[in-house]
Amino acid sequence: KIASKGWPELFADPQAGIRAFEGTGFRPAPYAANGTGFASTGIPVTLSNTEAKQPNRMTFSAAGTQDTLDSVTVALDLTDAPNATVAKDRFVKTMGEVLGKIGVPGAAELKQPVLDEKPAAGSVDGADYAVAIAPMTDAGADARRITVTFRRPGAPKTDDQASNQATIQPRNG
Repeated sequence: KIASKGWPELFADPQAGIRAFEGTGFRPAPYAANGTGFASTGIPVTLSNTEAKQPNRMTFSAAGTQDTLDSVTVALDLTDAPNATVAKDRFVKTMGEVLGKIGVPGAAELKQPVLDEKPAAGSVDGADYAVAIAPMTDAGADARRITVTFRRPGAPKTDDQASNQATIQPRNG
């Protein structure tokens, strides 16, 4: 376990928090000033049929201040309907492995809402979480984004990713 004290440890040290997600497949960029605060964004990870016109992808982002990480968000873009079930299964499995490796709770709470594509919200030890589902109108009629956000309790909701999925802009490399 990387974060022996769980979410509070990740939120308290943004640089260490982002480093915890390195080597997990999310490939986050360094945590740096972005004009409205500090952020890190990962490179999209394809979760199913790489030959699809628009494959289902997972993206990572984190945001906060110089001194505190306020939120960690992982989104699943379902743009390839025939492979959506496989992508959701892989997303849930990946999240379970990543959160387990890091040593933070939340995998069990997000599993069923992601698989069923149902919004959910609650708290785990040291973090509030939200699962949101929104259409992706720019990616086809059936395209949608499932967003999982873990937020530091008391963190300002300046860019509420649970309600505004358009805020996640993955980097290209």
